[in-house]
Amino acid sequence: ESKKKKNKKKKGALVTMLESLRKQEKKLGCNHPDVAVSYKNLGDFYYRRYHYDSCLKCYSETLRIQQINNNNDNNEEIVNTLNTIGKVYYKMGHGKLSMDKHRQAYDLLRQLMSLSPTATMQSNKKERDDMYYQTLIYIGKAYYRVRNSLSTIRQSCQTNQANEEITPLILPYDDFYKTGMLNKISEAHTNCGFYGMAVSFLEEKLQLLKSAGSTSLASIPSSSASGSLNPKMSRHHHREAAATLRGLGFLCCKTGCYLEAMDYHDLVYDIEQKLSLSPLHVAAARILKGSATYFLSEYDTSKMMFKEAIDILT
Repeated sequence: ESKKKKNKKKKGALVTMLESLRKQEKKLGCNHPDVAVSYKNLGDFYYRRYHYDSCLKCYSETLRIQQINNNNDNNEEIVNTLNTIGKVYYKMGHGKLSMDKHRQAYDLLRQLMSLSPTATMQSNKKERDDMYYQTLIYIGKAYYRVRNSLSTIRQSCQTNQANEEITPLILPYDDFYKTGMLNKISEAHTNCGFYGMAVSFLEEKLQLLKSAGSTSLASIPSSSASGSLNPKMSRHHHREAAATLRGLGFLCCKTGCYLEAMDYHDLVYDIEQKLSLSPLHVAAARILKGSATYFLSEYDTSKMMFKEAIDILT
């Protein structure tokens, strides 16, 4: 089939869909739920053909109608439409607009999940969890799009002409590490089997812990650091660093990077021991390292780690 014939067929399909939509609006009214479905189908048609401006208008109309008819029976449809609009904005290169829509979807989903599932959610638990994790993955993609955009990079590299020092700036979504959003995004990637991206978001959190605020957060233990505590850092931030390093160690084990996992668990042990946390926390760090060494067939070291854990707990 020639390209000309294919284009003619597509054009004919579009004309048919538009005519059907107009008749439907005339018969049912512009705010009928069936009209929303037709706008969604038309948006899908445009999306598959990379006509993002047109499909965005269709999806926005779908969202408008869904919100008008919102009686708690179509909340999940609204979540899906918000995520779809966010995906379109992402394809168009509008990271912040994409983030806004995915955050709206996330907030609505969290609200629904906090209420009685039978009253607000039509899907089963697995479908609901999949929707939750997928929304977080979309947020993660938008996060990186904005943080790594050329305008953000230029802004972060601005210098103070008077003293030639880097001007301290608050980059977009700097609060993500404080609110735990980076952890949630990493968890979503882990649950979907995207371990590399899960690691990236935890490493991002460590970098934010390093650079956040001022000199009071200037040093976080890392695989290249000694792991000693920074007296200028708060106890809370050290614990956050330890939890993040523990997560990195877990993910390294999942991907077979056992040497890296051992390094991370050593750092966790060092921090938690010096913070004088409960013996359970300190022993857990030894157990995790022992597990990593076991997979490397270093059985003597593994045995020693487990013995240390027992000694700590007794």
